[in-house]
Amino acid sequence: MLYDRVLPYERGVAAVYAWILGSPARSLGVLATALGRYDLAEAHFEVALETNEHIRAPYWTARTQLEFAEMLHERGASSDLSRADALVQRARQVAHKRGYQGLLA
Repeated sequence: MLYDRVLPYERGVAAVYAWILGSPARSLGVLATALGRYDLAEAHFEVALETNEHIRAPYWTARTQLEFAEMLHERGASSDLSRADALVQRARQVAHKRGYQGLLA
């Protein structure tokens, strides 16, 4: 039910909202992962990365990269593992540079 309520806002939110709370697509990716709908989660995470990078929200970009990587590990396809590792490395670089201790943990 929550997924269906957030879905209409995936792309249609103000940049200020997304900058403060991250792209709603990230939340949809997390929800789709919890539901085991990995292909849908991947699509949402891609939108979230695009949005967060476009509005220059480095914290939300890094957090999205980590959650995307978690989904890829959970999905467990061999081709996903190297992609997940690359996402973690990119998130780690930003977290170190900007001092996002919570993300580093």
